[in-house]
Amino acid sequence: MKNLFFFLVLALAVFIQVTLFRELELFGVLPNIALISLFFVAFYIKDNERVMLSALFLGLLFDVFSGVSFGIFSLIFLSISFIIILVKEAFVSNQNITTFILIVFLGTISYYLLTVILVNIFNILQIAEYKVDINLIILKYAFFEALYNMLVAFIFIPAKKFL
Repeated sequence: MKNLFFFLVLALAVFIQVTLFRELELFGVLPNIALISLFFVAFYIKDNERVMLSALFLGLLFDVFSGVSFGIFSLIFLSISFIIILVKEAFVSNQNITTFILIVFLGTISYYLLTVILVNIFNILQIAEYKVDINLIILKYAFFEALYNMLVAFIFIPAKKFL
């Protein structure tokens, strides 16, 4: 029952992201609550299998609601979770708020870099054709969304006690 509730909360995060958060646009940038949820799960949950299942679940939901080739977000979310798990196990001895906020910032930048890389790979392999201005994405969206996500991430801190 606890797992069902957990995955419903993740599904709710994606639903809020694709519906309600459209109203929170600030300078053309939206906070990414689904991505912050992923960072929260990857950082605070000790069961790596549960983290990877959560990443896959969030990625699949994102794939369903996006207009890009199916599987891109699943791959990105799984990759980011794996990186966070590695960093957490190798470098993080204390799971404090500051480290979580730093993970949110760097994870958001990584999300954009992985998106650009995968989109370019898909273009090269001619699986799909996307027109992406890499400089615009990285300079405009990645940095400002990372800052915005850092602010929104503070909302997640009290939820730590429910894990």
